[in-house]
Amino acid sequence: LFNYTRSFHQDLTLAYLDTLENMTSDFYHSKNRPLFEILEQLPVNQNPVDEFELQYADCGPGMGFIMYDSKGNKIKVELDTGTNGGLFTIHDDSVGKVLSGEEFAVIEDGIQYNYMDGPADMHYKLVSFQKPPLDDFLVGYFDGEFSKADGCFSPFSFKGYAISIDPIKRKVHLRSKQALDNYLNSIDEFTSVNYINRAGWIYIPCRVNGKEVLMMVESGSRDVNLNSISVIQLDLETYQGSIQWRGKDYPMEKVDFTLEIGDLKYEVKGGLISDFVLGNTFYGMASSGDIGPDFLRNYAFTIDPFQQRLILEERMRED
Repeated sequence: LFNYTRSFHQDLTLAYLDTLENMTSDFYHSKNRPLFEILEQLPVNQNPVDEFELQYADCGPGMGFIMYDSKGNKIKVELDTGTNGGLFTIHDDSVGKVLSGEEFAVIEDGIQYNYMDGPADMHYKLVSFQKPPLDDFLVGYFDGEFSKADGCFSPFSFKGYAISIDPIKRKVHLRSKQALDNYLNSIDEFTSVNYINRAGWIYIPCRVNGKEVLMMVESGSRDVNLNSISVIQLDLETYQGSIQWRGKDYPMEKVDFTLEIGDLKYEVKGGLISDFVLGNTFYGMASSGDIGPDFLRNYAFTIDPFQQRLILEERMRED
């Protein structure tokens, strides 16, 4: 219940946190109480502008955009749908320190990403940005190692806006509900599927070789990956392959299959198989795997928080 309420209601999150801390003298999430208390007090951004276009940026296999704070400091941030809790994180504390705004909280060992050897202290400040024009925007920063960008953000970081990314036309938009409705009314075709929000991680219904599954949308991953349990359940044939990382080949079990999302079909060639799927461990029980940026780069896509849906538009690629 604690993790569930983090997706939509900070008051309830704190209430369940109180209950858990009364039951156990030392509960893991208690160190994040200052963050939840700040989130509870932050207003939804009431910027009168319904739509912003931002400068698109490649972030390794992922995608993101450029932002400028009120002092003109430039940062590149990557969309990471695997960033839970709706957070916006800078993975270099030297970058975070120079952003406009005063630090108001430090949570010891408050964050850990899968590329890190251990947890790091998390610093928080409220930053004013000129592009996009946002005041009192919550930014967390820490001492990490992240080569793709200065940091990453959850699709729910920008309260009151849906995020639309078109990797083919290299465009990014933040849209209010009205602006998104107007945009969808102006286009001929799109596919949408409702997602399940679990602590800021999103899961969508799909079909693998015609069989219904639940998959996590993980823009910080690569292509489409399955866990080893789902491979057995779906009766898929596997084969030995390899994956290149930092100039070396590593043996890897792989699988081919057809992925369907609504009316869209996508042929997965060399999908990876893993015993460990991050989203499953915490919030994604019954998820068969994850859908990464190699898939998303084929479409213009929107994560719509107003109707809780993933919207996909097919694009024609030029050579």
